[in-house]
Amino acid sequence: MKKFKALIIGSSFSAIGYAEHNKNTLIIEASEILDTSFYLPMRGFEGSAYAPKTEKGRELMGLFSKLGILSDRGMNVNAFEIGLCRYVERNPKNIYLKCRFVEAERADGGYTVTLLHNGGLERVFAERIIDTRAVSFTEQSLAVIFDANGEESNTEKITRVFKDSEQKKAFYEGRYVIYAKTESTDINAAKAEIINKWKNLSGYRILYIAPVFYRVYDEYPQLSDGAFDNPIAAFEYGIRLAREEAEL
Repeated sequence: MKKFKALIIGSSFSAIGYAEHNKNTLIIEASEILDTSFYLPMRGFEGSAYAPKTEKGRELMGLFSKLGILSDRGMNVNAFEIGLCRYVERNPKNIYLKCRFVEAERADGGYTVTLLHNGGLERVFAERIIDTRAVSFTEQSLAVIFDANGEESNTEKITRVFKDSEQKKAFYEGRYVIYAKTESTDINAAKAEIINKWKNLSGYRILYIAPVFYRVYDEYPQLSDGAFDNPIAAFEYGIRLAREEAEL
């Protein structure tokens, strides 16, 4: 049975940062990608400037800049997951993708954890379990990338159709993103609602709708990226947390 100091549920930037310092960490992710916090909900189009405080943070920032993910225009959130994969290639971690947490049983000094992945059921030992998944949220929206037909997007026009929605410039010239608020918890119903309302925005063309909701949670669990606007900041938070725990 494989043994780990920590098992993290969810492949957040914070989780990768934590595993950077605490090498004996296993990260499990139910999806097929590493970044489910920024890339999937399409967050971070106009992230604030951030100066990395660690050597690994500077390495990740440098890699993002080299790939054109960060620029004066903002963040190319579409490429976040690519950048994170490149970083993990250079700095290997214990990561299981398409892996589900089944159950955990108390064991001497920690937990015996049952996982389900493509290889079947596997049991591992972990001294601690960190769950990055949040359960209670106050509001949710769907990110919609659209083309304003070569013109500057009319914010008033957008907010008439999508009340209380937030609009930002996307990475590419002439493209924008709105976070359209919805009360529907069904992703397909929410998309249908957006498409139906979009009929009132003649001249604006939908390019992409995020595959998951962007949610604002009541409280962010440990190692969740939700509390950060910048993925590098989330990554360095994970490093800092692991360092602080090691000093206890």
